[in-house]
Amino acid sequence: MADQTHECFEWRASQKEVKYGVSILRVSGKCRILKPGYSVELRRQAPQGINPRVCVLVVLAHKPLWRRGSSETVVKELEYSESTGAVYDSVLIMPDGVEVRVQRD
Repeated sequence: MADQTHECFEWRASQKEVKYGVSILRVSGKCRILKPGYSVELRRQAPQGINPRVCVLVVLAHKPLWRRGSSETVVKELEYSESTGAVYDSVLIMPDGVEVRVQRD
C-alpha cells in the first residue's frame, strides 16, 4: 500500500448559469493532510474523460521543500471553479474515484 499523504471528504459540486450558455462550476471539499508540511490542490485533469457530462478533477499532493512545522494533522478546504459552456451531471475526483452529483443553483 502506498504511503498516504491525505484523505479527502465532504465533496460538493454546483453549477449556476450566469448568462445564456455560460455557467460557473464550483467544487469544494476538505482534505486531511496526514504528513507534516505537505500541501494539496484540486486541478482539472487533462485530458478529460470520455463522458462530456462528467468533469474530471484530480487532487494533487505536493512534498514540502523542507521539513518544518508541527506534526499535527491539518484539514484544508479545497476549492475549484471555472466558467464553462458545458453542462455537467457530476464531477469525478481522482485518484480516489469519488463521483459527486452537480447541484443546479
